[in-house]
Amino acid sequence: MTAPPAIRSPLRWRRLLIGGAVIWVLMLAAFVMTGNIAMLPAIALIGAGVVPFAVVLRNGERLAGTGLILDDLLYAFLYGGAVGILIGGFMDAEVGRHVSRRSLLLSAGLIEEAAKGVALLVVAWRLPARSMRAGMYLGAAVGAGFATLETTFYALDGMLSSSNKLHTDAGAVLVQLVAAPSGSRLRSLAST
Repeated sequence: MTAPPAIRSPLRWRRLLIGGAVIWVLMLAAFVMTGNIAMLPAIALIGAGVVPFAVVLRNGERLAGTGLILDDLLYAFLYGGAVGILIGGFMDAEVGRHVSRRSLLLSAGLIEEAAKGVALLVVAWRLPARSMRAGMYLGAAVGAGFATLETTFYALDGMLSSSNKLHTDAGAVLVQLVAAPSGSRLRSLAST
């Protein structure tokens, strides 16, 4: 005899947003009080990842008829985001050796978008789902994973570039970590 499937709340993404925000604020407060720089990676990753991951969970509620399951989106978020950062970071560095700074700034967006496209292909090529809707959900998950890792990098870089200003820059870090990964994703969350 099998147990009936567990019923999950369709609003898990809201709990993740609220819980993640509370944890992030508590971690930031603990960092400001203690100055323990060991907390910085967690502050950066949680701040950069809560909104994109909540969008992935929200999209996971709408997969009926796509042939995808939530695991596929989580895989795309983690693996696709990491592959995109790996390819994009490598190509940015290689192109940067051979072109001017101005050209690099122009090509960075193209390189990153191409890297996300390759990451999407790497994630999707074995999946049985072959519809535009499935591809949109997978692409959004890859993009969210990429944005999480990229924002984490920039936040850590900003926090560590001038270690004597860590406490005074907490407000700037707050704005960067909350606003950067959430802009277009919040709009897409509200429109779905």
